[in-house]
Amino acid sequence: MFKTLYGISWKSLHRTEKGLLVVVVALHVFFLGIALINSGFLTDDSIQYLLLSHHWVEDGIYSQSYLPPLVPDIQRTPGYPVFLIILGNWPPLILFVQHVLVLFTAVGLARMLDRMGQPKIAKLAGWTYALLPYPMVMASLVLSETLFIFFLVMAVGLSSESLLESDKLKMLASSLFWGMAVLVRPVALPMMMVFLLVVLVAFIPDWWRKWTIPMLATVGLVFPLGWMVRNHQVSGDFIISSMGPMGMLHGRLGGLGAYMGDGDLDEHNLYMFGDSVLALKIGLAEIRTYPLEQQTHETERLNSIVGESTTEFWLQHPWKAIEFTCSRIGAMMVGVGKGWAQKVSGNVFIGWVSALVQGLFLVVLAVGCCVKIRFWRSWTSMDILLVLLVTTGLLVSAAAWSDGRYRMVLDPLLLVFSAAGLERLLVRSKSV
Repeated sequence: MFKTLYGISWKSLHRTEKGLLVVVVALHVFFLGIALINSGFLTDDSIQYLLLSHHWVEDGIYSQSYLPPLVPDIQRTPGYPVFLIILGNWPPLILFVQHVLVLFTAVGLARMLDRMGQPKIAKLAGWTYALLPYPMVMASLVLSETLFIFFLVMAVGLSSESLLESDKLKMLASSLFWGMAVLVRPVALPMMMVFLLVVLVAFIPDWWRKWTIPMLATVGLVFPLGWMVRNHQVSGDFIISSMGPMGMLHGRLGGLGAYMGDGDLDEHNLYMFGDSVLALKIGLAEIRTYPLEQQTHETERLNSIVGESTTEFWLQHPWKAIEFTCSRIGAMMVGVGKGWAQKVSGNVFIGWVSALVQGLFLVVLAVGCCVKIRFWRSWTSMDILLVLLVTTGLLVSAAAWSDGRYRMVLDPLLLVFSAAGLERLLVRSKSV
């Protein structure tokens, strides 16, 4: 099946590639083993995901409540909990499958670049991703990043092929992967909207002959729309996740206020500022509501006036808002995973080595992107799509508490975008 999907096998690999594959597998086994030995594979988010999957199976309620009463959850989307359910909520199996998904993601990146007409850099990009510490570290944690990145790379890769080839089956497959990516992490929803807009524009000239292709591109929306209907039945709010209003609206309102006041951008300061703005309009007691059974951060619902107040406050301070957003995007561009690697391994040295390697990768990635931007006139339609997707992902993720983990899920797309720039540098260095 692996050979059928990707056109490669052990026999097709060169001697150097076989050696690299042995190194890759050894490193992944090392991180997997050390995470299990040190029991460093759980975080607060991990517990929430495991609780959701456990209660869904055992109690028939999608809830992250620790104890009864079990309150239906509208904060977390169900993609990753379903993944955990399929794997029996058993951490060793979960981590093993996630490491396998990293390898499939690396192959998917190589395939994407090869289909985009860049075969020279395709394999190098795939091997690079497979050897990076950060994907190995995140695959060693019960977190949604690995599954999300796999779905995202599959969605974008199939999207590029379907657009280039006008292939109906690949367009349908890409749409389904987009939908699954949204259910894992809602940040993919605005990215999916960008993809659908690009498809619509791309097929306008031949709409009368190829209208079925744009229609197939929308099929994946059934997943997020279905979950939004469920959330509406539970809470009365037609939303994909309550984390949207908390992070996108209230978090941005309080974040900008705390930023302007030179306050620390921690949850206490930004929530306090956001609440003070809203309290002047509707009173403190009306800002958020909870189910009667349990009042926790995970079950809160914010008053609809939060969106109006956030927009109004940002428009009153447009330059500060732009400055704040740029600072948050900047915060996402740093951070190379020392803390996560140290948590998984329980070793400071491994944490520093992982951070150093990941940091070097970010420098190379930045150089490739700069070269690519320098020669923007040679961009293909796929390059434009990648720029739109990455920009959308960064803007959506630019919350007050953003860090490198928020950007990391976009690194594969940045790697594909920068590949041509890196290839140009490699060719030039050989000719000198």
